[in-house]
Amino acid sequence: MPPIQSLIEDLLLVGDFDAAAELVEALVRETEAGSETARRQTAIIAIDELVAGPMMRHVVSHLATIDDAQFERVKAMLVSMGSGAEVVRETAIWLASKGEKVGALQVLLYRPFSVADFLAAGARLVWVIDPERMEARVYRQDGSLAVLGEDDALDGEDVLPGFRCKLTQILA
Repeated sequence: MPPIQSLIEDLLLVGDFDAAAELVEALVRETEAGSETARRQTAIIAIDELVAGPMMRHVVSHLATIDDAQFERVKAMLVSMGSGAEVVRETAIWLASKGEKVGALQVLLYRPFSVADFLAAGARLVWVIDPERMEARVYRQDGSLAVLGEDDALDGEDVLPGFRCKLTQILA
């Protein structure tokens, strides 16, 4: 494992989330257009390895270990990061007030999870909202993927029946 990834994981283990986030942000900046090609490729690989690494598998593994009663209480989980976290929390509260079994999780790290791990743990629907690209990617248990633009709406499908939210409301 390259030193930067080891350092980020060590910082996460000791709870220094701010320092870990700064290093991840530095990696993300290196992935942007204009960076030297070799540095850009190295940064992309480092981020992908972090996402697929043992730290993220450890976090996601806890999702699969909850008992049936806990799973019944929370059939849907909204995962967010950054400025969208407050909207997601409010959405979870609103859905819970309507009787939906839903929870909210705020992640403090860029690309903090592997969609495949969430799907493997039993999630039927995963929304990944990218405010920089003004889009959302919708992953489903059956392996299908939809990319939504800012004029489209997120749909709860069979996981949250009746839920629809324009992407512009979240990205605003």
